[in-house]
Amino acid sequence: MLKDIQKTVFLFVIMLTWLFINVGSVCLSGSVKQNVHLNVLKQTKDGEIVMRNGGIIKGKEKYNVSFKSSLYAYVYIFQVDKTCALSPIFPNLKYTKTANPVATNKYYRIQGLSLDQVKGKEIIVLLASKNKMKITNVEKICQNVSNVCITRGVANTYKPEKINRNIIEIKTLSFEHR
Repeated sequence: MLKDIQKTVFLFVIMLTWLFINVGSVCLSGSVKQNVHLNVLKQTKDGEIVMRNGGIIKGKEKYNVSFKSSLYAYVYIFQVDKTCALSPIFPNLKYTKTANPVATNKYYRIQGLSLDQVKGKEIIVLLASKNKMKITNVEKICQNVSNVCITRGVANTYKPEKINRNIIEIKTLSFEHR
C-alpha cells in the first residue's frame, strides 16, 4: 500500500513537471468553476492590499492568508522561499486552532504572517485534497510545485485530478521578498 502511494506521488510529480515544462501552466479558464479561493493580503498602515503574482513584500511587513473551499476538503498551505524551504501556514497551531477538514463555503483567515531572512521569490502553495494526506506527501508535492514556480516563474491555479484523484486543486501565488 505504501509503495502504491509513493508510486502515485512520484508519477504525479513527474506528470505535473512535464505539464509545466511543455504547457507552461495548466490554468483554469473563466468557464471552469474554481473549488478553492486563495488570497494573500499585505498589511499596510491603511489596511490591506490584495497581493497579485509578482507583488512585493518588504522584510518586516506582515501579511495574511485567507481561503475558502466550495467542497469538503483537507487544505494544506505552505510558504516556500527561494531556497525551497517549506514553512507550514495551515494547518498550524502557531497561527490558528482550526484543523482539517475545513467546512464547506466558510472563509478562513490566518493573520500576522511574516517572512524569514531569505530575500527573493516567495511562493504560497495551497493544496486541497478530498482525503487526509500524509504531511510528507503534501510537502513533496508542494516542494515540486514550488521548484517549478521558482525556476520557470509559473504561478497559477492547477487541476491535477487526472493525475491524483484525491487532489481537488493546487494554487500558487508568488511575490518578491525584498
